[in-house]
Amino acid sequence: MRAGWTGVLFAIGLVSEAGAAVFTVTSTADSGMGTLRNAITAANATAEADTITFNLGSNPPAIVLNGELPIITQPLTIDGYTQTGSSRNTLTNGSNAVLAVEVTTPPSVFAPSYAIRIQAADCAVRGLVVNVFTHAVSIEAPATRTTVEGNFFGTDRAGTTGLDSTGVGHGTNVLVYGGTNSTIGGSTLGARNVIMGQVQVSLPGATGNRIENNVIGLDRTGTTKLGATSEAVVVDGPMTTVIDNVIAGSPGAGIRVRANGTTIVGNLIGTDAGGTVAIGNDFDGIIVDLSSEDTVIGGTAKGAGNVIGASLKSGIIIAGVSTRTVVQNNAIGVDRGGSVALGNTEGGIAVIGGAFDTTITGNTIANNQEGGVLFSPDAGAPTAILGNVIRDNVGLGIDFGGDGITPNDAGDGDIGVNGLGFQNFPVLTSALGGCGGPTTIAGTLDAMPGTYRLEFFANPTCDPSGAGEGARFLGSTTITASGGVQSFSATVGGSADPGQVVTATASAEGVETSEFSLCFTIGPPPCTVEGCADGDPCTQDGCSGAGIGCCLHDQRTGFDSATCIFDEGGFDALACQGETLPRGVTKRFGKAQALLQKARDIGSGKRAKRRATRAAKTLGGGIPVANKAVKKHKLSSGCRDALVLFLTDGQTRAEALAGTL
Repeated sequence: MRAGWTGVLFAIGLVSEAGAAVFTVTSTADSGMGTLRNAITAANATAEADTITFNLGSNPPAIVLNGELPIITQPLTIDGYTQTGSSRNTLTNGSNAVLAVEVTTPPSVFAPSYAIRIQAADCAVRGLVVNVFTHAVSIEAPATRTTVEGNFFGTDRAGTTGLDSTGVGHGTNVLVYGGTNSTIGGSTLGARNVIMGQVQVSLPGATGNRIENNVIGLDRTGTTKLGATSEAVVVDGPMTTVIDNVIAGSPGAGIRVRANGTTIVGNLIGTDAGGTVAIGNDFDGIIVDLSSEDTVIGGTAKGAGNVIGASLKSGIIIAGVSTRTVVQNNAIGVDRGGSVALGNTEGGIAVIGGAFDTTITGNTIANNQEGGVLFSPDAGAPTAILGNVIRDNVGLGIDFGGDGITPNDAGDGDIGVNGLGFQNFPVLTSALGGCGGPTTIAGTLDAMPGTYRLEFFANPTCDPSGAGEGARFLGSTTITASGGVQSFSATVGGSADPGQVVTATASAEGVETSEFSLCFTIGPPPCTVEGCADGDPCTQDGCSGAGIGCCLHDQRTGFDSATCIFDEGGFDALACQGETLPRGVTKRFGKAQALLQKARDIGSGKRAKRRATRAAKTLGGGIPVANKAVKKHKLSSGCRDALVLFLTDGQTRAEALAGTL
């Protein structure tokens, strides 16, 4: 410690003369002994990691500054939570923090721009209300490892009204101006900041910074706009992480990226803090612009996906000459649960200008007004659109050029959006599925020589355009085309019911994806003599005649189809017409049939007797299943009575057979 500061330090509350010092602010004046200004000046005179605490009495007035505070040049923590009456946030959504230390300046166009400027390593600012200043905190080179947590910036002390240099409306910002490895917010509830204005990471040297778990643009409840007039988050520094924030109510974009290596994960963009109420940003949710490289929006880890909704333009814009942008596992135009519509006014995702090498995978893109994924006519190449759920958009699910369905061309040799041309979509000629089993799809692809990934989707209905979207991903296959029209047939694991429609996309080399194909209505699979995979009996003639094409525990049954299951006679099938037979009954009947056939094949002895006895018990076990179905209103009592009569008769006959073996 420098000897010349000893008297000053004691005067403002120095705790110790050796090692790190604690300076206690006891005055709300602009300058003089016991003030924040003098505490920073004193801390700058030491090389140790000092701390500034507060003891301003009960319910103190604001600290009103008439000029900027001294730049912090040595490691320092300013801790507003040391003031009596202060407490950290404990809420999952929003903030219930109580902050008693307010730093402000008189509203004026001549108001100082900066409240706290940091140019040192290992500093922290926590537990403060800072308003009216343009920048609450500025983290400037060579600052590194700065933590800014648990503050209200740009609001009143209650965290409910925005305050700026004119009194209301502009917002107070957090600026990282060349600082590195700083954290704005943090992973704990108590670290959450409420920020009216903008968080900006500026200059190429501002690397490795993290914006985490803040409420930006909304009040402390996370439900009401504060009225800022600047974009919420601007990333101009490389390797920035924007994670788990609520970003809403901005007059511009939610997040604008103009740097390399940005990671955007787990944020709620354009919603309240609960993620289900639309509070849109007035421009796009996220803009990846200029020559940004390797931006990741979402990811594979649990909770990595963002919710991006209610924007007055698109959910995500990928523009400029942005390269290698990955958009993965996000909810765009919908909440995380997929049930609340949060549609963007334009597209879900728009790829424009020279953006290229973009990957869009695993997202749910729904309820957007101008389509799911849109490409401008001058969009770069290539773009992979793989394994997404794209549904309930007003425009096309995927739209090249924004002009509706792009027709296929012979040989796919054209030049245009997404690769060497408008990638041809598959032409579907057959689709069979149902009963929980796989779906078999056939068709053709008119393509240039190469390898193509074909993806298949089920939809409840077709888009009015005749082209589908992709409401549910069924699976994919890979084909190798030799040039020209290539036939394909694929069986994929996803199940789709007859009457739904299937669509497909083609991706050249797995990275240049087509628009969705025209819809094809799914038909029932052919019934086989062996029956369904779960053992329910089914005869080919009976099922084909009924037009069902599969075993019937998942179908509404009529006379022929019921007879297809219970083919031994004696069952009053008409009593169950139009109902879904309980699977627990049909499976037991199938198992009992197999056991009885085994008993007959063996002919006599203990082994045959055991099988017949098991068959009787199996049939009897179907009776409580039928009764339970009636109680759950899944079966009429008349159908139940017919099933019980039939099962009881079968049980009696099986017991009689066991007695003869």
